[in-house]
Amino acid sequence: MPAVEAVITWQLADRYSWLRAWAPVRPPPFDDALRPKPAFHALREVLAAAPAR
Repeated sequence: MPAVEAVITWQLADRYSWLRAWAPVRPPPFDDALRPKPAFHALREVLAAAPAR
């Protein structure tokens, strides 16, 4: 598995995003109340499994 080089999201949370229509493309990791969304958990799992750089 290659090392993670970058993580790109439109915003950190839905609360601050003006691109809600594009959310399925690159969803923010947190919802309006700043609670973790499935994207947060997916990022956490991928980063935990990635080899050290």
